[in-house]
Amino acid sequence: HLEPLILRGLAWILAEAEGGAAGGAAPVIVTVALATFAGPKDGTKAVEAQMAQMLDRWQARTGRVARVVLAFGNARRTRQAARCTLGPAARHIDWRLPPDDRTASYLELRATPATDLARLRLALTPPGGHVAQDLPPMPPDTSLPIRDIAGREVGRAYHIGPRATAPGVVSPPHLVLAMAPTAERSGCAVAPHGAWRLALAAAPGPDLHLRAEVQRDDTLAGHPQNGRQSILDDADAEGWEAETAGYGAPGAGSAVTRAGTHSSFATARSEAVLVVAAARASDAAPMRYSAEGDAGLRPSPTLAALSDRSPARRGLLAAGTLTGSVRAGDGTSVAAARAARALATLHQAGPLPVAGPAETAALIAAFGIEGGDPARVGAGVLTLP
Repeated sequence: HLEPLILRGLAWILAEAEGGAAGGAAPVIVTVALATFAGPKDGTKAVEAQMAQMLDRWQARTGRVARVVLAFGNARRTRQAARCTLGPAARHIDWRLPPDDRTASYLELRATPATDLARLRLALTPPGGHVAQDLPPMPPDTSLPIRDIAGREVGRAYHIGPRATAPGVVSPPHLVLAMAPTAERSGCAVAPHGAWRLALAAAPGPDLHLRAEVQRDDTLAGHPQNGRQSILDDADAEGWEAETAGYGAPGAGSAVTRAGTHSSFATARSEAVLVVAAARASDAAPMRYSAEGDAGLRPSPTLAALSDRSPARRGLLAAGTLTGSVRAGDGTSVAAARAARALATLHQAGPLPVAGPAETAALIAAFGIEGGDPARVGAGVLTLP
């Protein structure tokens, strides 16, 4: 239910700004902190496409400035993404379902180009099993059951066909593997937890480039535990990482990747949308959790802003809910809010530059520093206000 509510909220804000007491010449700057992980990541997701069209139409109609500032995502280290190039020989990836998960788990498989999806050959071996279940190619908008070693249906594989997500925008086809919860729930099937092994191959022809992404499934902090996050794994997923002096980074031979770990909202096709990564105040370096771009999807965020004090002191202090209270917040959501404030402060000093690189450069010049890893921080890091 998240995406329709975001769009309704944005529509309400724009309508109020245009016709209510908040009207006038002031810019409208909206921060969106929530997102999902898996998705097309090409601007065709419904929330992206409709948000971009809504902003561009509103600006053209009113002659005023509207911006949406998005969080780039915190999933760089969560092992929810994999990339592989497939031929006739099978490539194996494990999809690990956690125990005591009271919600369904979803894995999306997307080919580049999308038409190559018809050449994908997929078989699934359940935890504790030795015989794989072949999932033959399916016509668009059909599904097949996924069974455990006892033959019980504990999930389904869906071929999602092309979808119109906004006027003139079509989201490409993909496969979704949907698994039942791994915890007992009244009247529901229960999937066995553990490693579900995917054997992936391509029918004869050119190499098939496949992207696999696990949809976000965790429970927000402060709420009763309900969903638990499933992850991807293979033999090389735990390589040496100099950043932490430990084993945790995908190895050179692993299909698991940190590239393209950004939010699935982050590829909206509008200059009015800014995407913000997270950096720390101690040295302006990107935070370990802050997502990475991908050359084939979105190469980088627009820029980064501060979200944490240092590697050892997480978060930034802000006012709490109760009078006189303080709490620490972190994540690219905090960074996005700070970037939105910088954008508003920049406008207060004079008219905003044209949306896009000129606006980003003006923000960096006024409130930040250039440089850093483009895939992690974009054009630079906002260190003020």
